[in-house]
Amino acid sequence: MTSTPVAQLNAHSSLNGFRKFSRHAWWLHSLLIAQLALSPMPSYPQWADSDSDGNSDTWTDLSSGTTYSLTDLDAINADIDGDGATNEEELTWSSNPFVYDTDGDGLKDGDEIHLANIGQSRGFSLVQWDTDGNFVSDHDEFYGSYQVTYPDGLPAFSGATYSDYDGDELKNHVDIYPEDPLNNDADLDGINDTEE
Repeated sequence: MTSTPVAQLNAHSSLNGFRKFSRHAWWLHSLLIAQLALSPMPSYPQWADSDSDGNSDTWTDLSSGTTYSLTDLDAINADIDGDGATNEEELTWSSNPFVYDTDGDGLKDGDEIHLANIGQSRGFSLVQWDTDGNFVSDHDEFYGSYQVTYPDGLPAFSGATYSDYDGDELKNHVDIYPEDPLNNDADLDGINDTEE
């Protein structure tokens, strides 16, 4: 089947239009990449290597510019946030010495280090709420509770956390109805389980 001159002209015009679009799209794409590369990265508190010896030795809050050596932190308190992990352990595990539960998974940093990682060789990260990426929080895995997953992050329930999906103040592993914030009476005695 032979194409007509009009069909050839339309095909040629379409090809030129595509080429023109491609040239513009390439410039737009390059501009977006440059913008991403030149944009400032968000600042988070972190451990840093102040003397370039390959070992982190200072805690720096990049938003305030405050830097503490391990000695400075220990002079304040050996466990500033009271989470059961010493400042030196927080350094070793890259967790925040000023936050009780660095990754927000419901296990305080000291328990995550001593009970889960050292005691049970779990290998949990103290800076990720879901170390293995299966959408079950490290807290729930520690307690063997796999009934709740967080594929989209925290739900919209008031008070929801990675250890209390429905925000009813009952941890997932003891909550008979972990996805129902209105059902807090597992034994049906008329008394809220958080009050028993």
